[in-house]
Amino acid sequence: MNDADSDSKIFITGVAGFIGFHVAKTLLQQGYRVVGVDNMCELYYQAALKKARCEELKKNEQFEFFEEDLCDYQKIESIWKKADCTQIVHLAAHAAVMPSFDEPFKYALNNTMSTQVVLELARKTTGLKSLLYASTSSVYGRSNAQDSLDESKCTNTPISIYGASKVANEAMVQAYVDRYDIPATGLRFFKVYGPWGRPDTVFFKFVDKIYRGKTISLYNFGNIRHSFTYIDDVILGLISALHRRPDIKKHTRHPIYNLGNPNSIDLNYCVEVIEDCLGKKAEKSFEPLAPGDRSFTKANIDLAKKDLNYNCNVNVEIGLKKFVDWYVEKYIPLICG
Repeated sequence: MNDADSDSKIFITGVAGFIGFHVAKTLLQQGYRVVGVDNMCELYYQAALKKARCEELKKNEQFEFFEEDLCDYQKIESIWKKADCTQIVHLAAHAAVMPSFDEPFKYALNNTMSTQVVLELARKTTGLKSLLYASTSSVYGRSNAQDSLDESKCTNTPISIYGASKVANEAMVQAYVDRYDIPATGLRFFKVYGPWGRPDTVFFKFVDKIYRGKTISLYNFGNIRHSFTYIDDVILGLISALHRRPDIKKHTRHPIYNLGNPNSIDLNYCVEVIEDCLGKKAEKSFEPLAPGDRSFTKANIDLAKKDLNYNCNVNVEIGLKKFVDWYVEKYIPLICG
């Protein structure tokens, strides 16, 4: 297991979320002990799915869960001191883009304060092996067709409050790294999808509406291409980063990596794949692009390839088939039961 051994204890924030659940599940399967924290927020989808994720994780006796608000420093510090963890994976956040315009105070407070709490834990911990934290492709703001987004691109023009909160997180982490030599690594995720995913994301909404015979909305009049990335590929990159202690240098930015599909995929084609998987045709409406939304992303993963041996192995046809199978076999019985 490279730098980490199976006796290590990992602290995961946002453990009941989509990516947090998959990270915890993978680490538990590898023999790690996991301490997870989540506030079970229902800001953009009901907590029933989060509870189901937690129940899956609790089947492993190496998993310990705390339902707490990560912004409450005293409570989180108390959990942290008792947990005796050696690594932190910070994934807790309000993650949906468009609701950030409706709830700007909640996004600004939660996303920045939760990161502040984690950084305080990290700076007070002797012998911390690593702090991984989730950023997002939204920090890049709007990109033009065929632009390949690499980590050197300036991030001072986000177009959503969510994206701006993540820019702030990256800046705060850098301040702590420069002052306290915290072994931090940032991971910018691109359009992640797959089983146990978030119901507010585009593929989940499309599958759900097509399955139920409802109309799907194709924004930018269907002219959308993104680096849609299957969850397993993201987890492989994250685990690789967890095993790699970052090289922290004074007055140099801490490591930040894109984890995404280097291919930008046409959303119309993805709808066709979903239709084939469900055996149903979609009713479609074509709408203008909403302010704050983006119509194009393309991840440059050269740096992650070099440092993390990262690559995308699951194409969209296989990934969507796995997601649709999970939706029909697991999700529908969950919400209808």
